[in-house]
Amino acid sequence: MRESDIVWIILRTLTCFALTGVGGVVAIQYNLILGCLLSASGILAVAIPLIIENDNFINKQNER
Repeated sequence: MRESDIVWIILRTLTCFALTGVGGVVAIQYNLILGCLLSASGILAVAIPLIIENDNFINKQNER
């Protein structure tokens, strides 16, 4: 893994956490439904690359 990949992963993760936090603030202050959607999109943006990586790992294990 290259150094630029690590920087990209860290920036993407921090952005997703910020999106989740903004969604929480929006849910508390302004609109519950919009805030929940923002938070859910932030959590999914963090989880989807992990799910894909896990799927690739399982596929490699099944090939053996």
